[in-house]
Amino acid sequence: MKIEDIEAFVAFVELQSTTLAADKLNVSQPSVSKRIQNLEDDLGLDLFDRRSRPLKLTQQGVAIYQQSQQILQQLLQFKSLAGALKSENKKIRLGIATSIADICLLHLLDYMKLHYPHIQLEIFTGWSVDLMQRFKLQQLDLVILTSSHFSKIDSSIVTTLIAPLNIVPVVSRLLQSSSIQSIEDCQQIGWILNHEGCGYRAYLSDYLVQHNLIPNIKIEITGTRNHAELLTKGLGVGLMPKQVVESSLYAQQLTVIEPDFFSFEVMLFAAIQPDLANIYAALLTELSQQVRKILGLP
Repeated sequence: MKIEDIEAFVAFVELQSTTLAADKLNVSQPSVSKRIQNLEDDLGLDLFDRRSRPLKLTQQGVAIYQQSQQILQQLLQFKSLAGALKSENKKIRLGIATSIADICLLHLLDYMKLHYPHIQLEIFTGWSVDLMQRFKLQQLDLVILTSSHFSKIDSSIVTTLIAPLNIVPVVSRLLQSSSIQSIEDCQQIGWILNHEGCGYRAYLSDYLVQHNLIPNIKIEITGTRNHAELLTKGLGVGLMPKQVVESSLYAQQLTVIEPDFFSFEVMLFAAIQPDLANIYAALLTELSQQVRKILGLP
């Protein structure tokens, strides 16, 4: 069964003329008739009632015509995808949450250079809430973010859930983590937190307010790597995704605290603009898999 036979069949049905179908396909009229006959022979079906004038589709012909339309539409999408992937000048504006950028960014860039050398990346890092706002304004094409409200994301946004992340207090192994049994213990040591705008900090602040406490912030600095380096020196308590800590270069120098008094989970996910979803569906899946791999997740 050949695509050209299906094209001839659909063109004839839609135009109801061998002459017009031949002109559309840029072939001779006998070629149109031959291709339709080839399709019937391959299927073992009579697609037309040849006793009627003009020719009408049989019941089986109607079913084959509807399916043929879908096949040709899918073929068109396939060609569009191939053309987009071959583009030498295609750019993708990628946004990555600050909380995972330090550990993921270089690996993802290497992966893209190896597997998608024709795609030019423009990278933006920042707070997830800010990047999502830019994404909604179509200033970003693809984002990898975290959110504690993943289920409330607009259903029109094409998303892929990567993994849940457990946000936990983190300290240096130089400190006796076993002695940290309460939020007051963390407060006494003092916090190393991101600047205002960080979702983790906002959650912690709300939690402390509920317990009539004011955050004892010793160091305010942005960047996962900066945090980790300061934490290894025993200068305070950090707040980081457990999976990021365990996958970082500082995993042997840091330890996570999983107290009963504190429970915070966010969803790590990727999202892509709807008009790019079909073209870059595979890319979205592959980048999500790479992030899981970096974080040591199945």
